[in-house]
Amino acid sequence: NHYRDNRPAYAFSHPRDLVEAGVLAVLFGAGAECLTSPSTDGGFIQALGQIAYAPPATPTGLSAGSPLGPTVPLHWTENSEPDVWGYRLTYHPVGGGASVTVDVGPANAASLLLPTAGQWQVTVAAYDAMGQLSPASSAVTVTTSVDAPALYLPLVVK
Repeated sequence: NHYRDNRPAYAFSHPRDLVEAGVLAVLFGAGAECLTSPSTDGGFIQALGQIAYAPPATPTGLSAGSPLGPTVPLHWTENSEPDVWGYRLTYHPVGGGASVTVDVGPANAASLLLPTAGQWQVTVAAYDAMGQLSPASSAVTVTTSVDAPALYLPLVVK
């Protein structure tokens, strides 16, 4: 039984804090006898490293509220992994068409502005500090009855 400092645990549990502080790398080495090192920690650093390099779990509980015009409120269960940095919503028309992906950040709720009236399928995926993307959630189908306002800009060619 050896002394185990909490620095590796903090590093793996709070990667966003380290990046925002400007930390580019964390090196673990033999160090002093009282410090955690890969050779004396009983597999602690290796186990946390495996968690850090695994993609996030699939988000669950995606649900849609009642549309307000072309906007649909969405909510899902927040992932429990400490290294999840955010979520991406993907939507496409039910009848087929191109998919669009929107990064909604770390919140587990968002309002999605759909471009045209109709039925849309929406999924959510989580991404982590390493940029790995989870599998997409189960899709929900939402129906809007109003087109989003269109903005037309003139094209000027010189």
